[in-house]
Amino acid sequence: MANYCYNDITICAKEENLVDLEFLHTNLVYLFEKNERYCDDIFTELLTSFDKDPIRFDGRDNVNWYMDTIECNENGTYNFTISIESAWSPIISKIENIIYELYENKLWCVGTAEEPGFDIYINTDETGEFYETRYRLVFYYDNTYHDWYLDSLPELILRINKIYSENGHDETIEYSADAYEVSESVTKFNNSELAKSKELEIAIYTFEDSASYE
Repeated sequence: MANYCYNDITICAKEENLVDLEFLHTNLVYLFEKNERYCDDIFTELLTSFDKDPIRFDGRDNVNWYMDTIECNENGTYNFTISIESAWSPIISKIENIIYELYENKLWCVGTAEEPGFDIYINTDETGEFYETRYRLVFYYDNTYHDWYLDSLPELILRINKIYSENGHDETIEYSADAYEVSESVTKFNNSELAKSKELEIAIYTFEDSASYE
């Protein structure tokens, strides 16, 4: 049985292209309900209606939530979001390709995808306008774990230093450290006698800025 990848995708336009966004949203809402939210049926019918070749999806990929209205954020970006469960592989690039096929550069989309079973973490929103999360930090202890989703390297360092302090590790990471230095510190902690004797482990997963797993 395939592991599911969870994709949140926000489709965007500026005011001068709002009509196109509204037209797309109306069509998608209709197709979501008509096709029981299965992506292959939805997007094949959408592309065919524009005389475009279909972009195929796994038969299990499905839309499990969508915004029924269009919103406008503080940057003047009109948008709506859809959430898709896909069979292990992220599908952000497929939606990007569909939007480009239909509207070229008038509309665009950004999104996140997560499938922890395959260590897949993606965030294509480079500016953080809609999706700010950059790291997932997991701390394993006592046959369980706790995890945090963090938006920046300083936040990551702060949380790791707190783990160190609470578990008797006498080192800290400087807040000016880069990602490599943070990784080296965590590796040192994981290999320490303290961590091994108490079966402690820290894992860091970085949200990549491109859909490199697709």
